[in-house]
Amino acid sequence: MAQGYKLGLWVFFLVLLILFFTPISFTLVNDKVSHAIAYGALFYLAAKTYKDRYSSTIIAILVFLLGSLVEILQSMTGYRSGEVYDILANTLGIGLVGALTEL
Repeated sequence: MAQGYKLGLWVFFLVLLILFFTPISFTLVNDKVSHAIAYGALFYLAAKTYKDRYSSTIIAILVFLLGSLVEILQSMTGYRSGEVYDILANTLGIGLVGALTEL
C-alpha cells in the first residue's frame, strides 16, 4: 500500500512545484485555504509513505520547511510573491491533518 502513496506523493509534489513556480494563478477556494489543503495533503501523503522510516513529527517539520523555502524562493521571482500568511496557512493544514488523523 505504501507504494501507492509513494507514487501519489511524488506526482502531487511535482504538480505543486509546477503551480508554485509558474505565473499561473490557481486556487480551489481562496489562496490561504488552498495552501492549507495543499500542505495538509502533502503531509498526509508523505507521512503515509515514510511512516516506517520517520516519525510524523519529523515529516511535519520537513513539509513545513519545504513550504517556507517555497515562499522564500517565490519572493525572488518577478511574478510570484512570498507571504508569511501563506506559511501560516501551510502550517495550519499540516497541523489539522496531524490532529485529525493518527499518523
